[in-house]
Amino acid sequence: MESFRIGREEANQRVDKIVMKILDKAPKAFIYKMFRKKNILLNGKRISGQEIGAEGDEIEIYFTKETFRTFSSPRLPRGPKSKSAPHLEVLYEDEHLLVCNKPVGILSQPGPETPGEESLVEMIEDHVGARGFFKPGICNRLDRNTSGVVVAGKDVRTLQALNLAVKEHRVEKLYHCLVEGVFQDREKVLVSYWTKDHSNNRAKIHSQPPKEAYELVEIRIQLLKAGPGHSLLEVDLRTGKSHQIRAQLASIGHPVVGDFKYGSRSSNHRLKERYGVGSQLLHARTYAFRGLEGELEPLDGKTFTAPYPEMFERMMGLLL
Repeated sequence: MESFRIGREEANQRVDKIVMKILDKAPKAFIYKMFRKKNILLNGKRISGQEIGAEGDEIEIYFTKETFRTFSSPRLPRGPKSKSAPHLEVLYEDEHLLVCNKPVGILSQPGPETPGEESLVEMIEDHVGARGFFKPGICNRLDRNTSGVVVAGKDVRTLQALNLAVKEHRVEKLYHCLVEGVFQDREKVLVSYWTKDHSNNRAKIHSQPPKEAYELVEIRIQLLKAGPGHSLLEVDLRTGKSHQIRAQLASIGHPVVGDFKYGSRSSNHRLKERYGVGSQLLHARTYAFRGLEGELEPLDGKTFTAPYPEMFERMMGLLL
């Protein structure tokens, strides 16, 4: 028998979710069968798994050691980082929350298609250290080649509260980007119909409702500075769909500089050869909390700003 005491980081989660983290190699159907057969108990009592665990509760798993090893990963620290591994730039940190500046070229979180490649989530885990079975989670995911502010919860209650704040639009997310062309409006609201082609991982923007399933998306654009052939824009992301900013700006003739997926390949190739621009110049500049209550109330009114990457700074000086 293996016994696990629920800590603060795991508290207020469903017990089945906690068990799935412990038995991370076990199929869900197998875990629920073990609940039914009373091989997994909570405080010595039979459960369905849908109960909410409290701090101090005891989960008892009645497996042989061999069975337990089969269905759980060894909880060992990852190996030493290489000297070229990026450094985690922390903008703010307290007991429950961490805000960092994601570098270009790093995945926000690991995926099955990128085995062994380090992600921002794993960098945050290394920084925070072991906190029971709960792993820090991010509430805003950026594309691999988009830099800027990322907010992570260190415990499940904080992460749930952050995700609710995002859902209720009590978070303001402002992005800065260098785009091709001279933007003619000081301010502009852009509402479009968004679809995703998963076969090539491309977002599509439509001016009219398409036949396939779609989402209505919105950005609010402010011109910060214009040069002879490029502009610096601030984009208020009102909805958060995949590649939304990049695809919407490209749809009105102002693709993000360095964006080979949605922009001009010939123009981007010239900038890459001349200046070394290898990815889109899109940066999550600020993350502001507005109207927060409850446990997040101490964050109300706070704004976190991420410094520009070196390449972004350099190209602003050259193009504007």
